[in-house]
Amino acid sequence: MQDRFVTGKVVQVTQFTGGCFAIKVQAPLPPYYAGQFTKLGLMIDGKLVSRAYSFINHPSDKFQEFYLVEVADGLLSPRLKALNTGDDIYLYKNANGLITHQRLPDADNLWFWVTGTGVGIALSLLKDPQIRQKYKEFVVLHGVSDAGKIHYLSELSQMGENVHYYPVLSRETNPDYLHGRITHFYQELETQIPQQLTPETSHIILCGNPAMITDANTLLSEHGFRKHRTREPGHITMERYW
Repeated sequence: MQDRFVTGKVVQVTQFTGGCFAIKVQAPLPPYYAGQFTKLGLMIDGKLVSRAYSFINHPSDKFQEFYLVEVADGLLSPRLKALNTGDDIYLYKNANGLITHQRLPDADNLWFWVTGTGVGIALSLLKDPQIRQKYKEFVVLHGVSDAGKIHYLSELSQMGENVHYYPVLSRETNPDYLHGRITHFYQELETQIPQQLTPETSHIILCGNPAMITDANTLLSEHGFRKHRTREPGHITMERYW
């Protein structure tokens, strides 16, 4: 198994509120695409334990970067959170994932419906010049429980006038952000944002909590959207890690 991984060095670990953190790594990976993911791993009790995480950097960047949340009773994430600069970390050699500029269909607008650290896929794709040229407008709906889990507001807000970032808080009310759930879009959110979501003009990426992906897919199907397939183009692309 270890021959499928390369050894990288931790460059920086950034601690955020809400148990979230970012790891910046330098590792000799083969080429990959914005929007893909790989596995991060550590040796634990003599075994290599790994989990899948999205790149949040662009592949042309010098370092690889990942956005994670600590699972309190998890085997791997607390150890990743405790890493220090210079520590070894294992990365799966070959990136995976089909949400790339080559596979996403044409549309006027690209929407991201993401929860938690699933916003990482938006961070990566929005740094890709080919994605930015492919669509006119970008709308990121980011579902989190509270404002303490919004960590990339500044970066996403500075990506250009055609990038619209909307954090959606489910457990608290804050006048600066939307309140509700992404999966209640048509009941709670549609009238609160100016961008129009229609099957004729939009493609949607779903990433994050599996329950959100399932519920969102059902909701969107009821409004004329269908899953995108290579041989049957549609409006919804989704990524499931677990």
